[in-house]
Amino acid sequence: MKKQLTTALFLLLSLTAVAAADFSEYPQQFITNGNFNGQIVVGGDNAPATDALAATEIAVTLQQYSSSRITAKTESEFDASVNAILIGLPCQNSAIANILGTTSCDIGLAEGTGYLKFVEKNGNIFLIVTGKTAADTRRAARVLAKFDNFALTGNETTVTGSLDSPKTQAAQPPQPKPAATPDCTTNNDCAADKWCLAGKCAELGCPEGTKAENHDCTSIKEEKKTEAAKEPPSAVAATKETPPAQQSKNEPPEPKKGFFAKLVSFFKSVFS
Repeated sequence: MKKQLTTALFLLLSLTAVAAADFSEYPQQFITNGNFNGQIVVGGDNAPATDALAATEIAVTLQQYSSSRITAKTESEFDASVNAILIGLPCQNSAIANILGTTSCDIGLAEGTGYLKFVEKNGNIFLIVTGKTAADTRRAARVLAKFDNFALTGNETTVTGSLDSPKTQAAQPPQPKPAATPDCTTNNDCAADKWCLAGKCAELGCPEGTKAENHDCTSIKEEKKTEAAKEPPSAVAATKETPPAQQSKNEPPEPKKGFFAKLVSFFKSVFS
């Protein structure tokens, strides 16, 4: 009986060690009985194509340890109750935003830096593959795809170098930048010829035939029409041509000559 308990305890401790969120145990966190037990998740329509390439490289490597076929999912298919490898920037992959608790693209990483990090949450293990930019994310994924070439330990690491020659080093925890105080919250906080865009007062960029006014582009033609409508009637009347003076009412109008009268006048002029 004691031997059976000892054996069971040993197996339990072994399973616990395998499941540890540490790179020295990768990829055993995602393999159970020779099958992939997790999910690889990339962003949706806003994610760059390089994230899909990164997912493919990682999946090809993991397929060597799994009898079941491994495919990637999109953020809309993410299941937070299943272990996962999450690829991309938080602002482009809602699954990563969910786990890290931020939608900021820049999580405080230095320029040219990729980032790999294990996160344990609600009894599940999530491996974040991200970076300062999409290119940095791809470089971090390359390290994960060729993990046998690197002495990875701990639960996080940063990646520098190039895609063909990535380099890993002890991770410096990202230092998120404090949120900048916005210059404006509404258009009224800006000058009349500007408007509030993402917390900054920006030029309106009005097209030809318009001018910036009251935080909007106003048609110059419409303005001229409005000004003309405001002119006093006397001013408008003065611009019109004054009709010729009418004949005196007492003077009879000159009769119009018909064709016969004109013919008679013609003969008179000839024979006079």
